[in-house]
Amino acid sequence: MNPLESKHPVLIVGGGGHAKVVAELLQRLNRHVLGYIDSAETSLSDMGIQYLGDDQVGLKLDKQAISVTIGVGFLPGSMLRHRLYKAYKKAGFHFESFIHPSSTVAADVIVADGSQVMAGSIIQTGSVIGVNVVVNTGAIIDHDCIVDEGCHIAPGACLCGAVKLARNVFVGSKATIIQEIDVAADTTIGAGAVITHNIEKASIIKPAQVVITER
Repeated sequence: MNPLESKHPVLIVGGGGHAKVVAELLQRLNRHVLGYIDSAETSLSDMGIQYLGDDQVGLKLDKQAISVTIGVGFLPGSMLRHRLYKAYKKAGFHFESFIHPSSTVAADVIVADGSQVMAGSIIQTGSVIGVNVVVNTGAIIDHDCIVDEGCHIAPGACLCGAVKLARNVFVGSKATIIQEIDVAADTTIGAGAVITHNIEKASIIKPAQVVITER
């Protein structure tokens, strides 16, 4: 464990709805939140978290004294979360992974820096979660899944065993990917979709669409 993970205050980059969920996670972990960065003050201040200014302020903070977490979610078509992570990483800031205490994460699971595992989610044995991933509220990732950099597993989504997601895949709420499926980078899987075959190139699976082909 990096020594930063036990003693440094945390800067939240972003101040919207996802940032509020991240702030609650940090409070549950008894971590000191230095404040948040956004283009303007938001309702995050109502949680007692200090507004520090925009990214011009954030990028000038002492990178040796704080940890950073991204308080912006991943919406299909938007690369804002990815750009913010890259900007602060390039500037030399340290990122941690944060795991909500109400989640269930097997002891051998790898959760890389910058990733967030939210309340009630389950990640089973043998799985690997890459950098800057969001495993959102109540999502299920079963055994031996590989989730690459920048993916977002939305609330209630389910990855059955040995699923492999390439980078920047968005899995919508209540979507299901059955076992041993590979999904290409930059794919968006809409809410409620059921994926039963490999997706070999970047695709958009419409909400509630059921994708079934013979294998």
